[in-house]
Amino acid sequence: SLIGSRKKGGYMTKRENCEAHEFLEFAENLAKQTGELALKYYGRGDPQLKFDESLVTEAELAIREFIRTSVTDRYPEHHLMGEGDDQTAYRHGERGFQWIADPMDGSANFQAGIPIWGVSLALFKNFWPILGVFYMPVTGDLYKALAGRKLMANEKTITLEPEVVAN
Repeated sequence: SLIGSRKKGGYMTKRENCEAHEFLEFAENLAKQTGELALKYYGRGDPQLKFDESLVTEAELAIREFIRTSVTDRYPEHHLMGEGDDQTAYRHGERGFQWIADPMDGSANFQAGIPIWGVSLALFKNFWPILGVFYMPVTGDLYKALAGRKLMANEKTITLEPEVVAN
């Protein structure tokens, strides 16, 4: 199985590598589709309010439902953090794949019409990270990485300074 059966030195088998890339492609597409849905609500906050909680709640519920449906339709054996059963019971080796989503990372900016917000998705297997995706629908910027691999920004490899990684 992915990640859990890594050989000494951290290498994945060919099958595991294919599976990881399939998950990444799914996550990229899901983040982009989710972003398109979010744009329908973007910037519609009441200007009389410092933070329009009703807009954020309406948008987040619709977006979270879209993510939940998309994940369970494609991967019925996977779980989405915060959905359904008690997530505190998640134990190494017992639950398999776990998606974590923040459908509106930067909700204050989202409701105010400031373009610095996005959709965050991550996939873990038995607490081991597999991938992470962050998509900014207004700018079209997409950041993605597979565990132990290159970090990509809009299909270009980027690197982090060592002090950034340490923090």
